Amino acid sequence: MQKISPQSCQTKILTFNHLMRANYELAGPFLLKCPKNDFLIIRVLRHLPGSRLTALIDIEGQEVLLKLFYGGFLKHIRHAWREGSGYRKLATNNFLTPKLQNLQYHAQYAYAMFDYLSQAEVFQDCWLSSSFQKQHLLLIELVKFMARMHMAGLMHRDLHFKNFLIDKGQLYVIDMAAIMGHGKPALSKTKSIQNIGLLFAQIKRHQKSLLEVLFNTYLKHRNWTALSKKHLLQQRWEHETKVLKRTMRNCSDYHKSNSFFWAMIVVRATLTINNQQLLQGLLLDNNHQPKRYFKQGNSTTLWQSHLGVQKIIIKRYNIKHFWHAMKRALRPSRAANSWRFGHFLQYQAIATPMPIAFAEKRFGWLRGQAYLIYQYQSGVNLAEYLQNYDAKDDQWQLIIRQVVLLLRRLADAQLIHGDLKATNFLVEEQCVYMLDLDSMTRISSLRRWKRKWQKERKRFLANFVEDDKIRAYCLEALQQVDL
Repeated sequence: MQKISPQSCQTKILTFNHLMRANYELAGPFLLKCPKNDFLIIRVLRHLPGSRLTALIDIEGQEVLLKLFYGGFLKHIRHAWREGSGYRKLATNNFLTPKLQNLQYHAQYAYAMFDYLSQAEVFQDCWLSSSFQKQHLLLIELVKFMARMHMAGLMHRDLHFKNFLIDKGQLYVIDMAAIMGHGKPALSKTKSIQNIGLLFAQIKRHQKSLLEVLFNTYLKHRNWTALSKKHLLQQRWEHETKVLKRTMRNCSDYHKSNSFFWAMIVVRATLTINNQQLLQGLLLDNNHQPKRYFKQGNSTTLWQSHLGVQKIIIKRYNIKHFWHAMKRALRPSRAANSWRFGHFLQYQAIATPMPIAFAEKRFGWLRGQAYLIYQYQSGVNLAEYLQNYDAKDDQWQLIIRQVVLLLRRLADAQLIHGDLKATNFLVEEQCVYMLDLDSMTRISSLRRWKRKWQKERKRFLANFVEDDKIRAYCLEALQQVDL
């Protein structure tokens, strides 16, 4: 049995059966009593219900990182074995990784214990909090690190920024279960580019110049000349497809709940369980009278409300009549589309109000009224903003350029908005946000996207037919960004 510190007499106790039933909200501290082992959990770092727990534990006053694997059909044995195998591969080839202290297998679970690097920072956190210049340097070091791994015949099949630590200026690899390969010889060109493509896919599309520098850095350290980027583009598309799909399922970022009459997905970090219940009650309350309506149309109704102290906007997608209900019943709702692409735009660093929940009334598989809930964002739409603009003031030109920048980023991601009315851009001081993502689509074929974009461009410029000066400036701005 693992020796634990006696300090936690007042800590709550959970059994292994409790762990098996625990959800994403599992939090420490607690004493976990497993068959043959007790673990004093100080802090839960990550929990995948029914699969694994990563936590900081206390052993005789020493902080240790625990990775506990569990689940049916002996999956825990396989996962723990991969963790140990990956560690040995990295250690044999002199790659830095937290030291493995213990690896044990049991009938119901298995675990690995590692040194805890208390001063280490997750690469992604360090990257996000850094200036552009430092981000550049951090990514170059990471690309060099991956080039070394590939030359050693190893690759990380779950290659993302959260699986690296920075401690005292040194890069450490974590999630050793994802380490693949058998050492020498070096990885082939195809496997290398496919693997590094996983890393490059997480760099935003509008950062083309940075991506070019990183790609050339990788080629230089592999002593390769020019190489096709086909695999990079394919990896990026597949990664972004996963980002979109993830918004529609239960995971660490989103909580999905279903019943015969109701379906709802919320952002875990934004809405607590209590707030989710309050929100569902708010949507079901037919007598609720919003203080402020933004739109009361036949197709949609838009109003401002409150969830506790938080201001929110609720957009209801109305059912017009019986045949409209039949038409919408078996296809994804417009609310679902707005929800997916709202988070996708956030991922692509394209300004749009943050969606915090979406809900659908159901009758089994049949969909009814749908709702989209997002954070309140103040401002006026672009049409109102330009109604009384001052021609002598350059501020309106800055706003137009912000709008064109959004369009350029949509183009980089091969997205089509579907309705580029001036009222679908929200202006707040010097920032512009994109609204109404109901009809947004993502097109894999660049040639097809270009055909669609011509209609988008025409619709956007139609907003300014009555003002030649603004229209001319829009045309100039679009041409400058090659749109």
